[in-house]
Amino acid sequence: MTETPPLAFSHHDAPSAERVMETTILPLHESSRPDLIDDPFDSADRFAARVRGYMRAAGFEMVVAEVERAPRGLALAYRLPEGARWWRSLTTPVDPEMIAETGDRTFGLCELIVHPDGQRRGIAHALNERGQHPGPARLR
Repeated sequence: MTETPPLAFSHHDAPSAERVMETTILPLHESSRPDLIDDPFDSADRFAARVRGYMRAAGFEMVVAEVERAPRGLALAYRLPEGARWWRSLTTPVDPEMIAETGDRTFGLCELIVHPDGQRRGIAHALNERGQHPGPARLR
């Protein structure tokens, strides 16, 4: 990994994220997955629909990392609601108390994207650390 460049971060709620869908979210998605973009599941339209689904969740947050005013990465997450199904696909038995969501315990990371020019430079780590949802749940 090379040195992390100077980063500027911006936090976005759902309305703010919608405003940068075409200028930030979709270009980062397309640039980070050029070999998959022709697959219907990974198309820009399908990805935008998934992101809009995340935006409907209570506590949605997006963090964007910029290098010299150019978006180089983003993280999308939301607070897991009470009774969330997030953990139901676990294959290893765990204590039910460990996965009992309260609505403010866990901030579920849905997407973490870094532009190829910024990969292996610490941007993903910085995004994960930077995401700070109010209250005990954190973007992690």
